[in-house]
Amino acid sequence: MSGIAYAGAVGFGKAADGATDPAVYLWGTLDGQRGVYRSVDAGAHWQRINDDAHQYGGPGDGGFIVGDMNVFGRVYMSTAGRGIVYGQPVDAP
Repeated sequence: MSGIAYAGAVGFGKAADGATDPAVYLWGTLDGQRGVYRSVDAGAHWQRINDDAHQYGGPGDGGFIVGDMNVFGRVYMSTAGRGIVYGQPVDAP
């Protein structure tokens, strides 16, 4: 996929409303920016869903990132010594 220089962890989650492909989550480097990304169109486009203040050390030894299969947009990620973090869109249930 264009622009991805590093993929430390990749996972899938519930598809967006009206979509047939599952959401794809990535912890990695895209266009020179390390972070957590989500794609709703099989990797054609990516949206960064964390910011520089919330890196969590990456997926650490657990090495996973996975979307919730029941709630679109909710994502879980192992961390480097900080347990498991999750995030979801502000307007999600």
